[in-house]
Amino acid sequence: MYLVHVSPVARGVFKEALTYFSKESITPGTVVMVPVRSRTVPALVIATESAREAKASIKSSDFALKRLAEFKGSYYFPAAFLAAAQEAARYSAATEGAALQALIPQVAFLAPETLAQSPVPKRDDTDPVRSEKWLLQVGDTDRTASYRALIRESFNRGRSVFLCVPTSIHGEQVLADLSRGIEDRAYLLSSTFTKKKLLGVWQKALAHEHPVLVIGTAPFLALPRTDWGLVIVERESSRSYRTVARPYLDLRIVAESFAESLGIKFILGDSLIRPETFLRYERGEIGAVFPPSFMIPSPPLAPLIDMREFKSGNGTLQIISPKLEQLIRDELSHGGRIFIFAARKGLAPTTVCNDCGTVVSCRSCGAPVVLNQNTDETRSFVCRACGEIRDADNKCVQCGSWRFALLGISTSKTAEELQKLFPETPVRLLEGDTAKTAAEARRIAHEWNEGHGILVGTEMALPYLPDEIGVCAIASLDALLTLPDFRMTERIVRIAATLRERARSAFVVQTRMPDHPALAHVLDHSMRPFYREELETRERFGYPPFTTLIKITVQGRGDAPVHARDGIAANFADHKPSAYETGTGTTVRAHLLLKLPTGSWPEQHLLKKLRSLPPYCIIRVDPDDLL
Repeated sequence: MYLVHVSPVARGVFKEALTYFSKESITPGTVVMVPVRSRTVPALVIATESAREAKASIKSSDFALKRLAEFKGSYYFPAAFLAAAQEAARYSAATEGAALQALIPQVAFLAPETLAQSPVPKRDDTDPVRSEKWLLQVGDTDRTASYRALIRESFNRGRSVFLCVPTSIHGEQVLADLSRGIEDRAYLLSSTFTKKKLLGVWQKALAHEHPVLVIGTAPFLALPRTDWGLVIVERESSRSYRTVARPYLDLRIVAESFAESLGIKFILGDSLIRPETFLRYERGEIGAVFPPSFMIPSPPLAPLIDMREFKSGNGTLQIISPKLEQLIRDELSHGGRIFIFAARKGLAPTTVCNDCGTVVSCRSCGAPVVLNQNTDETRSFVCRACGEIRDADNKCVQCGSWRFALLGISTSKTAEELQKLFPETPVRLLEGDTAKTAAEARRIAHEWNEGHGILVGTEMALPYLPDEIGVCAIASLDALLTLPDFRMTERIVRIAATLRERARSAFVVQTRMPDHPALAHVLDHSMRPFYREELETRERFGYPPFTTLIKITVQGRGDAPVHARDGIAANFADHKPSAYETGTGTTVRAHLLLKLPTGSWPEQHLLKKLRSLPPYCIIRVDPDDLL
């Protein structure tokens, strides 16, 4: 008889580990099904011990052990993958079970009996791969060429390569760029595949007798090949590496921990790395494949246009400057393509009553609503906070007026203005409201890419852009400049760098805030001054990477979130947390912010406290924003 310690991988199970008894010893990493309350849930075996040796602890326990449910299949998660999940869980103050649930590909639980340990024999380490961490900061074209060389080198040494991407669309692009000449040894694993297709690709990648290139998001590091020699994190600065739901993991930590556990090479690649990564390089914590390139290419024309002097004939703000209009006409005259970036989707980010100044708000939660143009040409108000949709044909709730004013520059408004200026040119819109799925986004981008015309989009559109575009322009960044986010300068510089790198004829930035400090580096040829100033600012105010921030949030209505937050604050008094509130409409978010010295996290005592918080507490470590 054996005691089997497992980590549940299911929602609503907040225990770090559970113990059951079994007639047989089960290998750690095995997928099993366990009874929890009135249901049976998947779990991973953490450890197995003889019941005879644990007799004393069994007698002293205050609960009765349950028998382990039957299990089928022989799929074992690699030890390096489990170690990476555990490290990511510790850093994010999440339970291991929650981290595993977020990381394990669902294909493993849909059909575990079809998955098996790789038949590829473990490589003889007579030529061992050293555990090294490298940086690769060069432009997209040069980075692709470098990846090809690194993959060839790894193949020659009998080692497979895992190239980690932030999203499935990035994976498709990387496969197209890198698979030429190795089509039979390059595999893309994507959560967008059907179950049947994913299982087929998984099995082929496992069974191939020679080293392979596997491209996928971090969860597919669970693929149990035994010949990994290199892990690459492509576009390491992407915000998509942070999961958008609990347990709020940073998937870059997963990939790095995986490579560390195996003792293999690890590379962070991007055109413009994060300031955190730059500091690691400066401190000598990571090396460089080649000396980092801090130069961002610029097209022949790259003006910053002050839009404060431009107004339409009716007194409203002008969206397209005469200079940008002429550049677009010139590009269209020889069949070129134009991309226009706008920071906010919808027809108008804010709508106010022209008579009394009241902001049009959501009837459910009180948040400001966005005016949208529907496909049938009607208009509606949409709440981005709670999702409520209502007809736009409404009176002001304060004074009863029908006169509304549209404020802000949005995607729909920009596209509408461009269509008036260029009635014979197709103007397409790529943002969350026009492309609900990746397939719809691909279709819109393909139609624009194959023909000519104008594409208007938000940050969502950037991964779908081709390498070369005639004219790229930023209609307005002002909505982002007003956000109190310590990472906003980095975000703005990155958007601008992405578009500058692709623009061939002109890159234009329009703004009504030309003196804002965040715009100082948007048109710089060298990014080194940006890194210096950004890191100096973060160090002065105590932001990452010079501290570790842990934000605890309680969300609700009325005074309840504040009372709940204050109730747990005493547990963290030793860390002198800052308490503050933010809100959207009637929703209140009560926060506790802990600032820890660099290198002091994860700390076991604090980790235990955080993991013991009730489920209504939301924990984010080094969050993208503090509000």
